[in-house]
Amino acid sequence: MHRALTRLEADLGSIKQASALPVRDSLQGNDAINRATDTFLRDLALAPLDNLVRNRLIDHAAALLFASCEQCFQALEASRPIVAIEHAHTGTGAGTSSGARSSNAGACPWSSAAEQRMVVRRC
Repeated sequence: MHRALTRLEADLGSIKQASALPVRDSLQGNDAINRATDTFLRDLALAPLDNLVRNRLIDHAAALLFASCEQCFQALEASRPIVAIEHAHTGTGAGTSSGARSSNAGACPWSSAAEQRMVVRRC
């Protein structure tokens, strides 16, 4: 785990350096930002980390990328383990220790149809 965190900290340094470089288009960023983000996401996916730690590392990377590459920022947001964190706290779905899925593992706890149409990071 220590080795994975060290690698991810180095990836964050690479993202910081790459985001300091000029970009022509903030939607796509530059090659260095794209490579650094891809490396970070790969290392994050392979790291044996708790989902809360994983989510916090994504916070740090997203803060570094905010104005440099919108697509990289979206890739980071899409890789957040929000559902896994929610189910780990409620004891359903991916957070169960037996690995068995509960009957409502794919269900989303929205309270209304209006909330379903909104872009909300609740599940």
